[in-house]
Amino acid sequence: MLPVKIATLDEIKPNKAKIVKVDDDNEAIILNVEDRFYAFQRYCMHHAFPLEFSAKAKMLTCPLHGSKFNIETGKSIGPLIANDLKTYNVKIEDNEVYLVIEDSV
Repeated sequence: MLPVKIATLDEIKPNKAKIVKVDDDNEAIILNVEDRFYAFQRYCMHHAFPLEFSAKAKMLTCPLHGSKFNIETGKSIGPLIANDLKTYNVKIEDNEVYLVIEDSV
């Protein structure tokens, strides 16, 4: 696994999100929910539509079809049943935020 620096803590304010590049083809959405960090694939798997974060509702939503995802697990919670989101581990070290990328095989 390879940790990749994506931001400093100051760049991802509480209850906000940041979009980052994972590699040449993929992006992730990083969430700061009450100083806990979560990271998921950026786009809904149904039609590759960008997901939106609601801090108040504590969920990710696909605005195209209304699919909702749990921000702690990435699991689909309806109303449409969608595939679960790819999740990434987030590591915080010395005021820096790292996304842990699994090595390709």
